[in-house]
Amino acid sequence: MEQIIYIVRNVVETPFIEEYTDWQNTEHVPWILTTKGYESVQRFALAGQKNVFANLWHVQSVSAYDSRYKQALSHSPWSLRLRRHRTFRTDFYRQLLDVSREGTASCMALFSFDKTLCPIAPSVLGKFAGAALSDTLFRMAFYENIRGGERLQMIAALFTRPFPETEREVSALREKLLDALGLSAFCEEEIYNSLSGVLTAEDFERTDTDHELIQIIKDGGC
Repeated sequence: MEQIIYIVRNVVETPFIEEYTDWQNTEHVPWILTTKGYESVQRFALAGQKNVFANLWHVQSVSAYDSRYKQALSHSPWSLRLRRHRTFRTDFYRQLLDVSREGTASCMALFSFDKTLCPIAPSVLGKFAGAALSDTLFRMAFYENIRGGERLQMIAALFTRPFPETEREVSALREKLLDALGLSAFCEEEIYNSLSGVLTAEDFERTDTDHELIQIIKDGGC
């Protein structure tokens, strides 16, 4: 089965960070995970920033994101009210390669580059990733953008320790990747610390009120 992820990056106005976090934890994440085709999500915060967040969603297909059910849940009254106090960007990717060991992400480094500048075979990337893994760096995954900005590819590197504890390892990996890809710089670099583990629908208990609100929103009553 094809592996699809999408990343939603949010910049939240500082006075609304607490409410945004409450909305994410009690409504948005648990509700969206009820959508057919949604497998999991992990929440992150941009290292060194207090108001920039990212959700890394794993879905079975882009059609799960486009479904009327999911779109209805994304437009709840609470969600619409918070939209006035946050800006967000959504990027969709198809997984090309995943090389990993057992581990839990405390830090995620994302490196994006223009694939037309360095068309690298997955086998080369796989060999590089296999040699780069360590006790700290437990996973490297390679993705290509599939909706908007199709020229971009992304490398996700996950570490078992948070940033800045991993700053030296992240910096060393960055330089090795640039050298392997023949680039002088990446189009975009982001480093995040995790706010949660990998969450699935089974991690949440929905109340009767949740079920009623979900049904009302799905039926277009809000």
